[in-house]
Amino acid sequence: MKKTHFTLAVGLILLAMLVLAMSCGSKGSNMGASLSNDFQYNDITESNSRSDFKYIYDDTVCGIVIIEYVGSGGKVQLPAMIEGKPVVKIGNNAFWGNTSIKEVYIPDSVVEFGNAVFAFCTSLRNVTMPNNVAVINDCMFQGCKRLMDITIPDGVVTIGERAFLDCKELTSITIPDSVTSIGESAFARTGLANVDIPISVTSIGNGAFNAISADFFAIYNGEVFVPDQQGNYFMPDAFYDAING
Repeated sequence: MKKTHFTLAVGLILLAMLVLAMSCGSKGSNMGASLSNDFQYNDITESNSRSDFKYIYDDTVCGIVIIEYVGSGGKVQLPAMIEGKPVVKIGNNAFWGNTSIKEVYIPDSVVEFGNAVFAFCTSLRNVTMPNNVAVINDCMFQGCKRLMDITIPDGVVTIGERAFLDCKELTSITIPDSVTSIGESAFARTGLANVDIPISVTSIGNGAFNAISADFFAIYNGEVFVPDQQGNYFMPDAFYDAING
């Protein structure tokens, strides 16, 4: 009886290992290692936009992580699949400081961003965001001074610190009802004329809308908050701090 139990236990363990391996698919010989181990960059030689990226395969998310953009700029369309694996994340600083990209299309396969992904991309004007992300990470578009057209997708819960800091040509933004938190300086020094803050928002960091314009006003729960002659706002403390820093 003990031998039978032992054999059954071994069989169950082997079955569990097989299921785990199949859940992410097998890694090809040139797919690189996971983030938790030593990894190698992969220069893809395929046609179209795939050759413009370095990437790794991360078995903790069962997909591809874009590490760096190495293309020539202009209009960039990220692939949804690479070598049969979904592109699920764009890593920290992947496009940081690239001054040649002007438009970016991000497929819905992407569900996660690192920090400062597009920071200081000073020629970037238009971004099509994926529909399945929950966080706009810290500094994601900081310093993108020509960014004009971007839609924050429904489902985003958090807008990180300095996410849009110094996006001077960003004159309009819609914050969806899914957002609950806006980080410090998230929209500071932008070109926004006004912002409608949904009642779902329960946390706003200091200076989130600081140093925008003298005519800027905020709308919350149907009430308009405008500055007095000294530029002060009479509103709940969180919103006062958000605008005045």
